[in-house]
Amino acid sequence: MIYDLRSYATIPGRTAEYIDLHQTHAFPIMTHHLGEQVGSWLTASGEINRYVHMWRFQDMSDYERRYAALFSDPAFVEYRTKIMGARGLLSEQQTTLLKPTSFSPLK
Repeated sequence: MIYDLRSYATIPGRTAEYIDLHQTHAFPIMTHHLGEQVGSWLTASGEINRYVHMWRFQDMSDYERRYAALFSDPAFVEYRTKIMGARGLLSEQQTTLLKPTSFSPLK
């Protein structure tokens, strides 16, 4: 397994707006293509104004195949360009692919 950990910095004061748009528009499309989400969180300390989510994949091939399908879905393209692009809610994105250790409870 590999895990895709994504972190998005929102413009201060606009996190709730981003979460609402993401939940309403992006999350159903992402779930369709990426499968069940491991989890999603808002930061409560440290770097605030961040939304973090994690997805699980069998391997890199599975990851690449699923994300290719997501990024070619016209509804997701519209979300990214027309809905998100026009609002300017995000200031940064970080993506980290994680491989579990032999003693990790998540395999």
